[in-house]
Amino acid sequence: MVCEHADEAEEIKQQLGKRSVACLLLNKPNKMLAMIVRVWTEGLLNAVLVLCDDMLSPLAECDGVKVNLLIHSTEPLPHVFQKRIQTLMHKEKNDSETQVMVIRSTTRSDRLHIKTEAKIEETTPLDTQKAVVRQEIEMASHQKATVKEIEMISSQKNKDMTPAPKSPKLQITPMETDKNITSDANSFAESSDSNGKELDPKLDPIKMATQHVYRYIKYGVYAQSQHEQESCFDIKNMTTLHPDIMAAMMTLKIGHKRAKCVQRFAWPHVAKGRSLCVVANQKSGKTWCYLPWLCHRFMTEAPLRENDMNDYGPSCIILCSNAEKGNEIARWCGSLTSKSLSNMDQVIMLFERNDVYAVTAQLVRHPCGILLTTVDLMLQLCDLNDKDTRIFNPLAIRCVAIDDLCNMWRCRRMDCEKLIQWLFSYLRIQMDRTQLLIVGRLWSDAIMHRLLPKLPDVLLLFDDALEATIYGDVKLDVLITDSDRCKQDIIQILKMMKLNEERVVLACHSKKDADQLVLLLSTANIKSFIIYDNHGLQCYEQWFKQRKGSKVLITTDETIPKLRDQIDCLVHYTPARNWPSFKMRFNLFYFNYQTQRQTSKQSKSIVFLGNGDRELVQLWHICDFMLNHDRSVPENWITWLTQNRSASEPDRNRQLLCSKLSVYGECRRLTCRYRHHLWNNEIMHPLTYPKNYQIQFYILSVDSPSKLVVKMTKFKISTYFLGIPVTELGKEIQVYYQDPINRRQHFNPKPGAVCIVKLNNQYQRVLVRQVDSDGILVKQVDAGRDTVQVKPIDLWVCEEHFFKNNFEATELCITGLMPLNMDRIWPEDARNLVRKHFGRTRAEKPFRVYTADVDFDFNDVRFVKNVYDDEGNDIKSLVLNNMLVQIDDKVIMRLQQLFKDTVKPISDCIS
Repeated sequence: MVCEHADEAEEIKQQLGKRSVACLLLNKPNKMLAMIVRVWTEGLLNAVLVLCDDMLSPLAECDGVKVNLLIHSTEPLPHVFQKRIQTLMHKEKNDSETQVMVIRSTTRSDRLHIKTEAKIEETTPLDTQKAVVRQEIEMASHQKATVKEIEMISSQKNKDMTPAPKSPKLQITPMETDKNITSDANSFAESSDSNGKELDPKLDPIKMATQHVYRYIKYGVYAQSQHEQESCFDIKNMTTLHPDIMAAMMTLKIGHKRAKCVQRFAWPHVAKGRSLCVVANQKSGKTWCYLPWLCHRFMTEAPLRENDMNDYGPSCIILCSNAEKGNEIARWCGSLTSKSLSNMDQVIMLFERNDVYAVTAQLVRHPCGILLTTVDLMLQLCDLNDKDTRIFNPLAIRCVAIDDLCNMWRCRRMDCEKLIQWLFSYLRIQMDRTQLLIVGRLWSDAIMHRLLPKLPDVLLLFDDALEATIYGDVKLDVLITDSDRCKQDIIQILKMMKLNEERVVLACHSKKDADQLVLLLSTANIKSFIIYDNHGLQCYEQWFKQRKGSKVLITTDETIPKLRDQIDCLVHYTPARNWPSFKMRFNLFYFNYQTQRQTSKQSKSIVFLGNGDRELVQLWHICDFMLNHDRSVPENWITWLTQNRSASEPDRNRQLLCSKLSVYGECRRLTCRYRHHLWNNEIMHPLTYPKNYQIQFYILSVDSPSKLVVKMTKFKISTYFLGIPVTELGKEIQVYYQDPINRRQHFNPKPGAVCIVKLNNQYQRVLVRQVDSDGILVKQVDAGRDTVQVKPIDLWVCEEHFFKNNFEATELCITGLMPLNMDRIWPEDARNLVRKHFGRTRAEKPFRVYTADVDFDFNDVRFVKNVYDDEGNDIKSLVLNNMLVQIDDKVIMRLQQLFKDTVKPISDCIS
């Protein structure tokens, strides 16, 4: 059995072992390889030979390999298939027939069975043996394919695929961001007009393509396009939609009574074949803005495509941020296209790296419907797409949807740049050819201001008024004050404004707050008026028409949706009831974007915040919003947040220490149930500053792009267990405690005790962290650093000869490297990117050694400047080039202060 990768071979060997099938695993070089193969070939070892493609070259040097049944665990490309045949089918003339089986990927329900008869022709010594392979392919549809049809995938053996002129090779072209990242002058990311002149990034990207722009403010949505727009009420208004899709939507109750706000504009626009960009809140129906019409395109063109023998590739492509979202969309697509009469594959999913070649072979053979995949795997397909391996038919691709572009851009910035460059080079993104449909939670300013000029027919929809302020370039200021100074500050701010020239709106939470503000302003001789109801709206129209001697407008959150004119400044006098209500206030700026004044000055919003709970929550969300858009947050805002934690903080004295505190010196989470101070008995050793030196280690796990769990090379590795390096001590513990006689239950565990627990089928040492009625909280010390909860009955006594050895696992942190969000939570895609490059155990280098420059140590965490692999690649560059991150240079200072504050014994603190 031949697999593509070493880890896949290891997994298959384990699965066969569970079924009592004897296996001989070859997934790494071995000095005894020739002898092992010879003994196996002679029949002295009755076992299934399981190997990976990396072992084909070493096996080619072995003589007399005889195979009766060759099984491919996945469907390989023909040049890989041919290499396997040449290596494993060295037959004599009198040998029996060799059978070959290829197991198809789960992307299709059928399986491909290949029967092979091989004949060896006599050749000269200078020639290599050539196998003339006759293949019969039997599919579920009972259609036959010849060897020539199979070999359309690649006509050149043992040769890397090169892109065809239609599919230019992808180049890494950084885009400009707030951090002054330069861009290639020849890349798509450059902002220039048709005459080559640089475009002002502040200009409206849609307005640059046309002199007239249609803007609409309706249903709480801001819509903008150079084409006049229509709106619908529900899905029944879309009479041109395929009736089967409409019936399926009625069953799913999508738009059956009333469409979502963004869908009312999106559906009529997308139905005309034009591009779309939607920025909206969660659960607002973003995906369903494009999904019905994407499925409609597939169903209407499927009968024509399936009868074209020269056609290939998907009709539509959906790029998802992760497999979970992709599986959800696939279920929806299956429901919408369930009544299709076409025999084409309706949905093909690609979310596993091992399935790339199988999906490639499937796309090459015949046309299909919808391809669902991620950005990184899509790029692999793009690299394989050339004149010999035709994966994508540019004339057949009708829709490309990028679902959740903001998350893709934040986690895989370089991949997004390369993919978009490929889209505009390989496809014609325009009406009646290929639609580009983009939806997301956030407005990614760095990429969208360069992408929208490429889409002259795009409809831009905003359902989130605060996100629209990034697009509209609204300045956001926050003034932190207290109840005593707030009144003085608001008067001072208003007197500094030119009230006779500017329209200023003061937003209050309630009518009571508005009445108090009117009295306050009257004492300062500042004219104002309040709008509560429809009667006040008449006064609002007169106020808007005035140019001089104008009053300031005071209103409440309940009235703001009724105000429909341009303003210059929005002042938040009292905090909104919640975060959605706060964002709703920015609907007032929609009318600023609607006006077409070329020289209008920048609008601004000023937020007054005190020290109450609502102010604390509101400021936290504002800081998180700014970080999500790669904008710096003033240090005094963060200081104010950390100093005004919840009053329940003293009640957490018996909780575990917050993990963010030990890594960053502070916790910025809005709510945290852990303790945020150190007890003096928790200090293992103070903050130390070792001289510059390097450490060498093996990686046990990648917890995040900035945090690794490692094992120093001074602990000699004996073997690997489930991908985890195990030392001689680990082997001894495993062997010792496998015998039930040696296991003694621990009846009185206390925090700090070292015990034995069986985790992941491995007996290992753990450190007891906490004991309560729910169970015992323990932390790994050798095979990792995870904290898990176990039952008292699963805790064993650690014998003294095991107890005296040092802990083997170490937490490693890259100093100050953190994601751009207040929770400091890395997206899963960011973790997977680092795991892909640094977390794998390669077959040819099973004991891979990494190095790091030590920065300092604090407790059991070792801080390093960077981490390098054996080829010179480093994690920090990988992260900075692909993700939006922040480098915090105050981590050492905060950890120093944390250590200085640890002065009281725990008993005194609790009392």
